[in-house]
Amino acid sequence: NQFLERLRALAVPMPTNLRAESESERSILVLGKKVVLTFTGLQLACLLTLWGLKLTPNLGMVFPAAIGLLMMIRAQLLPRLFKRRQLGVLDAGLGLKSKQPAVSKDDPEGGSQSEEETKTK
Repeated sequence: NQFLERLRALAVPMPTNLRAESESERSILVLGKKVVLTFTGLQLACLLTLWGLKLTPNLGMVFPAAIGLLMMIRAQLLPRLFKRRQLGVLDAGLGLKSKQPAVSKDDPEGGSQSEEETKTK
């Protein structure tokens, strides 16, 4: 889990040789510890809030609305706190990267064929 990896990377001192082993360590090197700590802290606050709502019997019915609130936080609040590039690095594990064409064994150059070219062969 990317969240847990970031927590571990923030808790453990960074290597002195600046060779990041995991994506979480790379994000700290690229963005800086303050940005990663802020993002991870917000995630932790949201997680603890949801957990508290779940454990409180009288507030359990609010839980679905809280999930909707998380989507609003991601769509409205985070772009104001972080730059697009920072969110791209922090959300990289969520599949938000641009898709690269797969390189097949038959085509070492990585060129993809359209459906029409495939049908004509």
